[in-house]
Amino acid sequence: MTVKDVLGMSFGNLWRMKTRSFLTISGVIIGIMALSSLLSFGVGMQQLASENFELLELFTSLQVLPHSVVRSEREDHTAADTTAPRVVMLNDSVMQDISRIPGVASVYPEDVFSARVECRGREANTSVYALLAQMGQSAPYSRMKKGRFFSSDSARETVIARELAVRLGFKQPDSILGQEIEVVTASMNPGAALPMFMSGGKVSPFREMRYKLTVCGLLKSDGLDEQPRQLIVPWITAQNMEKISFRSAFDILSMIRKGGKGYSSLTVRMKSYREFEAVRDTLEARGYRTFSIADQFEEMKKAFMIIDTMLGAVGMLALVVASLGIANTMIMSITERFREIGVMKSLGADDRHIQLLFLAESGVVGFIGGVVGLTFGWILTRIAAVVIMWWMEKQGQTGIDVFAMPWWLMLASVAFGVGVSLLAGALPSRRAAKVDPVHSLRHD
Repeated sequence: MTVKDVLGMSFGNLWRMKTRSFLTISGVIIGIMALSSLLSFGVGMQQLASENFELLELFTSLQVLPHSVVRSEREDHTAADTTAPRVVMLNDSVMQDISRIPGVASVYPEDVFSARVECRGREANTSVYALLAQMGQSAPYSRMKKGRFFSSDSARETVIARELAVRLGFKQPDSILGQEIEVVTASMNPGAALPMFMSGGKVSPFREMRYKLTVCGLLKSDGLDEQPRQLIVPWITAQNMEKISFRSAFDILSMIRKGGKGYSSLTVRMKSYREFEAVRDTLEARGYRTFSIADQFEEMKKAFMIIDTMLGAVGMLALVVASLGIANTMIMSITERFREIGVMKSLGADDRHIQLLFLAESGVVGFIGGVVGLTFGWILTRIAAVVIMWWMEKQGQTGIDVFAMPWWLMLASVAFGVGVSLLAGALPSRRAAKVDPVHSLRHD
C-alpha cells in the first residue's frame, strides 16, 4: 500500500464513523487549544520583557550607587578605627574615572529629592529626578508619549509621568502639556533651631520653597525602567533649588565629612551588551555598588521557564485525556472491523500494513485536531488580548499584548498533537496487526 492509499483509507474509515470521530477529534482540539493558548501567554510575557529590556537599553546600562569602605590602619594610624566606615561620594572625579573604563560609552549624574507638586488646586507628593538634557537622546527619554524632553540643563521645564498627571486631577494626562506646575521643596530655615527650643517647638527648622516649571513632555509607562521616575527636571534648574536632598544616612555623613554632597547615583551606559559584564565586574572590583535590572534577567528567564512548564502541564493534561479517547476509539474500531481486517490480510496485507493503517488513522485524528485546535487557540488569545488591553486602558495604563504565537510554537503544538495521537494509537494498532485472519473471517 502506498502512502496515498493509507491516507485515503484512514480518512474514509473516520468519515464512516462521523459522530465518534467528531467526539474524538474534539478532545484533541480542546487539548491543543488549551496547550497553545496557555503557552502563548508564557511566551508572550517573556518576549514582551525581552523587547522592553532592549527598547529601554537596560541590557547596556546600570546604576552606580554611593558606598562605604572600611578605613585601613595605615590611613588612620590607629587600630581602633579599622572598622570605621568611610563614605565615598560619587562626584566629578569618580565620573571621570568610570568614563575611562573600556567599554563605557557615557556616564550621567543623577540627583533625587522629595517634593510636593501642585497644579490647579491639586497636589501630590513625589520624588524629583534631576537629569542632564543630553539624556533625552537615550531610552526611555528619547521616545516620549507626548511632547519632548527639556531643551537645556537650565530650562524652566519638566517632564512628568502620566501617573502623576492623573494624581494631579488630569483625566486626560495629555492635557497637562504646557501647564505650569509648582514644585514645593523643603529647605533648612537658617537660625530657626534656637527659636524652636525657646518657643516650645512652634518655630519649624524647615521652610517651603516654591518653583514654577512648565510641563514639556509626558513619559511613557513602560514599568521596566530601573526606578519609577514621576517628575524629571533639568540638572542646573534642580541645583538652583533650595532643598534637602539625601537618600540615606550615608548621604548626611558625606555632607558632614566632606563638606559637600555628591551625586545620588550615576547612570553608566555601555557601548554594547558584550561589554556589560566586564564593566560591571570592573566597577565592583573597585568597590562601587551597582544595580541593573539586566542582572536579574537570567533569573527572570528561569522564572518564565517554570511558568511555561506549569502552563504547558495544564494543556498537556487536557491532551492526555483526549489521548484516552483516541485509544478507546481505536480499540472499538478493531472490534467493529474484525472481519475487515481478516479480509485485508487474506488479500495480501501483512501485519505491518494493518498496523500502519491504524496508526495513520490516529495520526489523522491528531493532525486535524492539532490544526483546528491551534486555530481556535489563536482566536482565543486574540480575544483575550483585546479584553486585557481594553481593561488596562480603562485603568489609565498603556495597553500591551501579552500573547505571542511564534511559528515554532504553532509547529510544536500540531506536532505534539500528532505525537500524542500516535502514542495513543500504538497499542491498538499492534493489537489489530495480531488479529488472526481465519478467526476474523469466521467472526459474526
